[in-house]
Amino acid sequence: PYRMMLVIALASCLLGVALVIVTAVTVYTRGYRSARFFLLAFGVFLGGATAYILKVLGVFPSNFLTDSFMQIGSTLMVTLLSLALADRFAILKKEKEDAEHKALDQEKRAGKIQAEALDHEKKSAAILAQEVEQRKATQSQLEVALDQAQEAARLKGEFLSNVSHELRTP
Repeated sequence: PYRMMLVIALASCLLGVALVIVTAVTVYTRGYRSARFFLLAFGVFLGGATAYILKVLGVFPSNFLTDSFMQIGSTLMVTLLSLALADRFAILKKEKEDAEHKALDQEKRAGKIQAEALDHEKKSAAILAQEVEQRKATQSQLEVALDQAQEAARLKGEFLSNVSHELRTP
């Protein structure tokens, strides 16, 4: 039973390692830059663990280096993962700066558009004011002409009335 459990545990570990590697490669091929650090870190860790296992099995001699393979692999893995984290921070910082620049450019464009709209509005208001003044002047001229026409009509009426009266009364 112990040997059977050992085989099952080893198979589970190998399956888990294979799954982690396949997942990391898939993520890396999709363009996630930090996955390369993870792949390298996990590879270094697996290399250290494999070397330690080979030392335990008697393939490698026992000395300070082979006794420390697991710790060296773990240390290098943590270092590489720290570099991955630093790289991710740099990426996020650059994305933030790019977003800020883009927002600033959009704000500038919006300001220009707003200034152009305000300028257009001022020009339209000036044109409208000119048209209003022209219409007021035309209306004044028409009112004067109407007054003159009414006065002429009144005078004509009086004249016709006087002529008619003179013709009826000798």
